[in-house]
Amino acid sequence: MNHFLLPFGSADSPSTERYGLYAMEILINGLLKNGARRSRLSAKVFGGAQMGESINGIGDRNAAFAFSFLELERIPCLARSTGGTLARRIKFCPSTGRVSQLFVRDMVADAPQNPPQGDDVMFFDGDHS
Repeated sequence: MNHFLLPFGSADSPSTERYGLYAMEILINGLLKNGARRSRLSAKVFGGAQMGESINGIGDRNAAFAFSFLELERIPCLARSTGGTLARRIKFCPSTGRVSQLFVRDMVADAPQNPPQGDDVMFFDGDHS
């Protein structure tokens, strides 16, 4: 599972998981190193909310990056819940790979009363044997 703040860092930025490109490479390489088969990887993506006026579209750019990365790596995206103005809280169970999401209303003023509902989500379901 990943959480990143920006799709890419600048040329002089250190490699860190705060950037999507580095975070995704670390995640996928870690899965493969631990025995996952690339052909069995799949993804579900959520997040990318617009959390304030000062962060011009970063949520949309992060979601677009994630979908583009998955397409380039030929990792199917089985489900998505992105965008909006509400933060998402997730619960991840590593033994089953299930992730549930909850929209958090108290983090953004003037949040919509009925945000779209997401299903349980699973980020990467690789074969670890």
